[in-house]
Amino acid sequence: MSSREYFQRLPAVLRRFFERYPPSALSSGSPSPFVARVNSSTGRYADPVYSRRRMAQVYKLAAQWSLTDLLPALPRGKLFFEEKYAARPLLKGVAAPRGHLHELGRRSGRPPVASPEQIDAALAAAGKKRAKRPKHPKQNRWV
Repeated sequence: MSSREYFQRLPAVLRRFFERYPPSALSSGSPSPFVARVNSSTGRYADPVYSRRRMAQVYKLAAQWSLTDLLPALPRGKLFFEEKYAARPLLKGVAAPRGHLHELGRRSGRPPVASPEQIDAALAAAGKKRAKRPKHPKQNRWV
């Protein structure tokens, strides 16, 4: 098949886009149809030729046909689809899940919380004493 026949097989939306904005014209420095332009004489912004909805439609179709390399860059350096999610860092909890609190002690082979005797022994070895909490007398609240 020739390239013309492949081009005719493209969806109408994509075919119309490439007829209006061929990849050679977009790479030569002409403005992107997805970005708003500034009128040099008045200083006012002109709306982009393709709205964001139509831009997304063109990009989705181009991704299905593996033609995203031929499209102009997205405004403000945004990424699209797989590029966007491939560039994200892997979350810490996904890479090394901690598990539940009751599972932490089982992994290391020791109980997760030290007993009061172990705390006293560690403080005695450091030359410190454990502060005692004052006991509050029982109060009758109904009297």
